[in-house]
Amino acid sequence: MTPPLTGVDHVGIVVADLEAASRFLEGVLGLAPAFRADSAQFRTAFFDCGATRIEALEPVDDATRAERLADAPARIDHVAFAVADLDRAVAELAARGVEVTAEAVSDGRRTCWTVPATSGGLIYQLIERRAR
Repeated sequence: MTPPLTGVDHVGIVVADLEAASRFLEGVLGLAPAFRADSAQFRTAFFDCGATRIEALEPVDDATRAERLADAPARIDHVAFAVADLDRAVAELAARGVEVTAEAVSDGRRTCWTVPATSGGLIYQLIERRAR
């Protein structure tokens, strides 16, 4: 069996300057701002792009900036897939040797991320949205 992916939820782009990235995404590409959300590690802004969103993430501390961005002005950080059943997706990935982070629950969704060393060097986020 394959993991039950139902679509791309969003693409995360880590940026050195969230305001400059937001001006580009909105003003040049014409994407509509969806919402902003901050965490201990990132300032973030989401933009609508059809059925998918673009997430711009600016690291807030030097350690996170060095780890996720280095000297680049921006780079793709992760691709987030929508899944119908997070437990099933994690189990099927585990059967193929892919490890994931601990599950997080917030805003009506369950989510986890793959460990890059076990997922081809890339970070993939899995998101199960709960019915409201």
